[in-house]
Amino acid sequence: MNMTYARLKSQKYLISILAGTLILLATIVGGTHNAHALSGLGPDPTDYGNAARYTLEDTSQLSVTSSTIPIYYATDPGTITVTANSFSFENNPSSHPKVSFNGRAGVNSSTTFPLSGFTFDANTGYWVALIDTKMVNSAGTYKVISYKLSVPGSGLVGSYAANGSNSAVSNQNRCDANDRSGCGAYYNFSLPFGTPCQAQGSLSMTATIYDGDNGNVGVQPTNFTVSIFDETTGQTVAYTQGGTGTGDGQTASYNFTAQQYHKYRFKVNNVYSNNVMQINLPADGIYYLSDCRTLEKTDRIYGSWGEYGVMATGVISGIGSGSAFAGRGLSHATTCSYTFLTIANATNSNCKTTPKANYGLYNAARTIPDVADSFPVTSAGSTLSGTVDVSGLNGTYKTAGPLVISGGTLQKGQSVIINTYNPVSKTYQDVTIAGDIKYTTDTLTSSGQIPQLVILAKNISIKSNVVQVDAWLSAEGTLNTCSDINRTSITINNCNQLLTINGPVMANQVQLWRTAGSSNNDSSGDPAEVFNLRPDAYLWGISQSAQSGRLDTVYEHELPPRY
Repeated sequence: MNMTYARLKSQKYLISILAGTLILLATIVGGTHNAHALSGLGPDPTDYGNAARYTLEDTSQLSVTSSTIPIYYATDPGTITVTANSFSFENNPSSHPKVSFNGRAGVNSSTTFPLSGFTFDANTGYWVALIDTKMVNSAGTYKVISYKLSVPGSGLVGSYAANGSNSAVSNQNRCDANDRSGCGAYYNFSLPFGTPCQAQGSLSMTATIYDGDNGNVGVQPTNFTVSIFDETTGQTVAYTQGGTGTGDGQTASYNFTAQQYHKYRFKVNNVYSNNVMQINLPADGIYYLSDCRTLEKTDRIYGSWGEYGVMATGVISGIGSGSAFAGRGLSHATTCSYTFLTIANATNSNCKTTPKANYGLYNAARTIPDVADSFPVTSAGSTLSGTVDVSGLNGTYKTAGPLVISGGTLQKGQSVIINTYNPVSKTYQDVTIAGDIKYTTDTLTSSGQIPQLVILAKNISIKSNVVQVDAWLSAEGTLNTCSDINRTSITINNCNQLLTINGPVMANQVQLWRTAGSSNNDSSGDPAEVFNLRPDAYLWGISQSAQSGRLDTVYEHELPPRY
């Protein structure tokens, strides 16, 4: 069986060749942003619009006693010197707490310390090391301390979403008995972030503000406001606010839908100088600068994959199991890295040895189950010919010559079996699907109401305009997902709509020619064909078998677990 996957994109590619019968058991799917954001100084004054500082506090109003700060470089810097300075203390008590950096002795005045151990993060394209900060020696003091960090050269002081509520900033100038310079001062925060490079399509994101202090006259005399701006589209993003609120001791969540590769800013306007603001971004700030598209094109392999196990009676090559190529594909992919759940009938199953194990060849004596035998037609049965709409059909049908299905929707209790097998000539006819075939979305209350379509044919051809096929597809020969466009003429500009097939698929040869997800835009990496084996097919099958008064187990196999 020759099986070629159309939606393969990157500098390398995969060609999948499977000999024998394939039974699909599970779902199969197939420029630098320049802006001012993040710098060698943290908190970045460009983002906070003032002389903001990281703050550690342990009071009845707020508890942020530790925090983690990531440092990024485009190339491995080795060992760098980090400067901590501009320390400030609220209410200026006689004794001050101190800050420990990566387990060192606590300090509360300007200091430097080395930072090494940078590791490459393939998800961002940067070398990163973390600074763990912790408040120490705070007994008997007013437990608030603020400071700034700076790194040399091209380093970036980032924001770390994994901090959760353990991240706070405050302004240097306060409005209290000892410092009147900040009285009446308000500032706007504009914090950058992007969707993680691993993200696919749209995703739900949440930014959070802890202990907002709106309504707390001494800390936030007039309320701050929030907006989320999509810099990629130049539009403000709608959000829904959740949590307990924006007041003293309350938590406010801002929930919105983000798009793959887009760059955002979380804007908090009108923050008063006395407000220690805890803000948790939904993703690390470095994604604002990361060029995800370039990262995804670098030595990565994309291809088709099975969500769980992959089994075939012939040799399996080039198709991943266990969702191997999901998301951003695989870097430096080897047979070992994408065949963890591929069933191999071989004496040597270790793919690292020579010769390599043959994947597949599982119980080679078996052929495609004879589904036609379960749905026999008689000479007196109804005959279909030419072009039909399945909406008006119900029961078992034979055919007179090749058949074209224009589409249709099956309603409650509607079961249609199209069996093109001719017992005299012992041959099947070809079937072409020219329009969408869907099952009703009405609520069903019993298995007898489940609609189902079964197509038994020699070759099943699906035209490029079709995006959904709810049916059992059993082809003695070939299943082609883009039959009206010549193979040599297929590009990302045609045959580029996602095709979803809901139902069992059996074929001697599966030709997946769709090219959805191959263009270099927000849909890059999306699947081209999705095969779903849903519970409704099993429930309908049980209902059909029960009509004969018995349920027969033909065979069973125990598959490897997926954790």
